[in-house]
Amino acid sequence: MINSKETTVRGNFVSMLAAFLLTMCASVEFFSIFPGDRVIIVSILGSLLGVVGAYLAMKLSIPKQLEALSLIVAFFLFSAPATNAGIMYIIPTLSSIHGVATTTISGWSQLVTSQLPPGPDNYLLTIPYLVTLLGAYFGFSISSRTKYRLLGLLPPLLVLVSGILLGTSSGISILDRAVPLFGVALVWVYYLRKQQGPELIGEHTNLSITGASIMIVFSILFGIVFTPYFLGNSERVVLRNYVIPPFNPETYPSPLNGFRNYVVTEKNTLLFTVSGVEKGDQIRLATMDSYNGVIWGVGSGSSGSGYYVKPGNPISQLICPSTYGCSHQEVTVVDNAYSDVWLPSVGNVITMKFSGSRAASLAQNVQFNFATQSLAEPILLSPGDSYSINALVPNYPSATELAGLDLAKISLPSPTNVPPVIQSKASTLTAGVGPDFAKLQDLSTKLRQDGTYSDGLKNQAVSVAGTGAYRMAEFFHGVPVGDAEQYSSAMALMADSLGLPCRVVLGTVAKSNGTIQVKGSDITSWVEVDFQGIGWYPFFPTPPTSSKKNQSPPAPPASSANIPVVASNLDNSQNSSAASQNATSKAAATKKHVTGNNATGILILDIFEISLPFLVITFVAMSILLLKARRRRKRKFQGSPLDRIVGAWQEL
Repeated sequence: MINSKETTVRGNFVSMLAAFLLTMCASVEFFSIFPGDRVIIVSILGSLLGVVGAYLAMKLSIPKQLEALSLIVAFFLFSAPATNAGIMYIIPTLSSIHGVATTTISGWSQLVTSQLPPGPDNYLLTIPYLVTLLGAYFGFSISSRTKYRLLGLLPPLLVLVSGILLGTSSGISILDRAVPLFGVALVWVYYLRKQQGPELIGEHTNLSITGASIMIVFSILFGIVFTPYFLGNSERVVLRNYVIPPFNPETYPSPLNGFRNYVVTEKNTLLFTVSGVEKGDQIRLATMDSYNGVIWGVGSGSSGSGYYVKPGNPISQLICPSTYGCSHQEVTVVDNAYSDVWLPSVGNVITMKFSGSRAASLAQNVQFNFATQSLAEPILLSPGDSYSINALVPNYPSATELAGLDLAKISLPSPTNVPPVIQSKASTLTAGVGPDFAKLQDLSTKLRQDGTYSDGLKNQAVSVAGTGAYRMAEFFHGVPVGDAEQYSSAMALMADSLGLPCRVVLGTVAKSNGTIQVKGSDITSWVEVDFQGIGWYPFFPTPPTSSKKNQSPPAPPASSANIPVVASNLDNSQNSSAASQNATSKAAATKKHVTGNNATGILILDIFEISLPFLVITFVAMSILLLKARRRRKRKFQGSPLDRIVGAWQEL
């Protein structure tokens, strides 16, 4: 005969074990956010601290206010493993406690706006530590200290949901994550039902255990076999897809609008120095893939445009994007008079490190676009600031090999308000040309050979700055006249009209190996197209600066009635933030969609995927209750009086 005290001790131990296991099963979603062993240690620590804290609070009958205070103290006291700081990573320091407190408040927004995986030199592991602690604490407290014991399943469920929402839209199937959680939950539900009263017949107990085992196996097999037929291959709904990153490139002037300022006003100004480059390296300042008839803007949101987010450490874990190999380069940039938000970079960035007195501040604010491999610094560089980049620079195949490659399947914003002459001119220039690469090469070659270079100076042909629709229409009336700003824009618009998505890049090209000094006159612009197996390949449609062709005075384009007239100026300030935001919003409205899934359908599928195991639990529990109700009715109304008396005692 087991006394009530032993039953209570055993029940508390089982509830603690169940709350711990449920929370750990639910926390595995954080393992894909924070790779490595530390997240496992932190999750175990949080879950263990939660159940032990809840048990001690129950046994000692601590008042609610003191219980909350004790939990907060314990949270900070054992927080060192989550901070990668403290004495021997065990004893917290004032600095680590301050970091934990700050992350507890603001770390959530930092996590959903940062590139994953986050770097180790921060306190973001505080989040899974806190979530698991609260999940285990409330899971055990509800199941052991209230009459609604089954509601103790909700906190672990919330741990699972929080890990999903804070993660990425792709990852291991949620079903795979939920099956272990469901199995532990079902065993615990069965145990809680058994705790309501001792069974009088041992044989019946064995049958109950056998039945529960059959239900567990059936439910798991049901979920594994049938769930894929309902779910499909949709992406998850996660917070980072809906939270606007703190850095918004659409609020900044178009980088290309400042081109004339570089090549004319700052022609002889030393902007920055780059060391570690090889001759021919393209040093990017900014990539632009959004055109609205007024400016080329830095796009945001599509698969090709990407988002600017706070980078992790390392920034990227990409292998070489080119099947023709890559060269590993360590490049150092030292600022002199460069004062724009867009940072020079090369290739596919792996790591980045700032130097100088402002290193910590610059590292805290730098933003990275994984899709375009571009860097931005909202607080701007100052003379003397420097940073080093480790990058993989792809090798390019020959033109003959490129001719046999297909374009990568990528989505970019569709240009709007494009003059009709662009498409007709593109069709004329590429008539009879076959492969995509040949069309692009033909556009670039003919613009470079047939055009006249002019920055609009006194000793050059008349050339108005800007890339607006009117300027682009005028550009093709007679012999093209302009500089890299107009030629790259014209080629990009023509290529897109042929169904060849591309982007415009502002930057410079290394003229020698080793260290180069970049002046304003070295800044240029080119067009890049994404090919399968090599990545973004550059085309340079701008004629040499000495190129001059016979040119008749430009006349207004024939079809200019519906083309917006935009006054151009050398000063970036003429490009207002309002115009930029309006432009990019129009471009975003015409994005090319690569999938047919809509947000509502994805949301419904994700809700169904998350809730399926618990729907199965509910179904099984309701089936058990209905069977027990039927048995109770049978014992009450069927059989002899003696059988009904025995049945009544069995019910008790």
